[in-house]
Amino acid sequence: MHRSPAEPNPADTAASAARSRSAANATRLAQQALRDLAEATALAARKARLPVLVGVVDDVTVQALVVLETTNDAVLIRLAADVRRSADAHSLPVVIAVGSTVGMISGARRTLTEAAQVAEAALHIDDGSREFHRLAGVVARRAAGLVP
Repeated sequence: MHRSPAEPNPADTAASAARSRSAANATRLAQQALRDLAEATALAARKARLPVLVGVVDDVTVQALVVLETTNDAVLIRLAADVRRSADAHSLPVVIAVGSTVGMISGARRTLTEAAQVAEAALHIDDGSREFHRLAGVVARRAAGLVP
């Protein structure tokens, strides 16, 4: 039987429907993984008794705005380690980036944007040796030619 290009092939339609269901399942699984990571981040902050605002912001990103009483990195190291442990338990790849400290809520957007940019750059250099990445570290590695 000859079909015109406008007539769908039933086999193509079935394959297309299967791919669509498969893509929908993959999307649901990815969304659930992000929700799990957001919850793990919030739980890690609660364990550390840190006020935090956590949210899934796109298809691949969870951001958190954490209120720190000190600029001591030990708190961030513990928080990042807890988030990583939880992510590892769910087999989630994770890159943790930290923005600059801000003194007022009006700086929140700037520091979240900075952290997102650092995370994007750190994707190329994250070897698991650091609990988190900062702008200064990424800039130094870029200057050394370690970041594309």
